[in-house]
Amino acid sequence: MNYRIFIEKKEGFNLEAKRLENQLKENFKIKCSVRLLNVYDIFNIEESQLNNSIKVIFSEPPTDKIIEKKDFESLKYFAVEYLPGQFDQRADSALQCLKLLYNDIKDV
Repeated sequence: MNYRIFIEKKEGFNLEAKRLENQLKENFKIKCSVRLLNVYDIFNIEESQLNNSIKVIFSEPPTDKIIEKKDFESLKYFAVEYLPGQFDQRADSALQCLKLLYNDIKDV
């Protein structure tokens, strides 16, 4: 199966989002609330494997919120992603961890 999960830092641990919010306010005079979510698209994994690895690989339970479905229709947002060919350390590290836990995981 293929899954998409969203990971967001809990209040008090969301320092990167607060830093970006302050930069927008100071530099561009934009008054807004910023939330920063890391998105993981996970392919060819069993649901049980995903459930076991979400709290071990993709998030830190004391500091992160796990969001499995997100509706962006009513929100203003923008997304940033790596270009094809650019190295994504977060994705590579997650894949390596999945391979360590589950021998049948293949490269995407």
